[in-house]
Amino acid sequence: MTCARYLWTLRNDPEKAKQTHHITTPAGWLAYVLTGEYCLGVGEASGVFPIDHATMDYDEELLK
Repeated sequence: MTCARYLWTLRNDPEKAKQTHHITTPAGWLAYVLTGEYCLGVGEASGVFPIDHATMDYDEELLK
């Protein structure tokens, strides 16, 4: 859902999209608040972000 929401923002509010520095989930945000670093595990991201299931990492082609 996060990628779809960001795509909507790109198409409908490009100025807001330009201000976006990070995309994460509530758990990713909490990790940032607690540690000061943005991080998101592949297991959590698999339902939200484009994941290459063969490598269990983010799919660079789909992220473009």
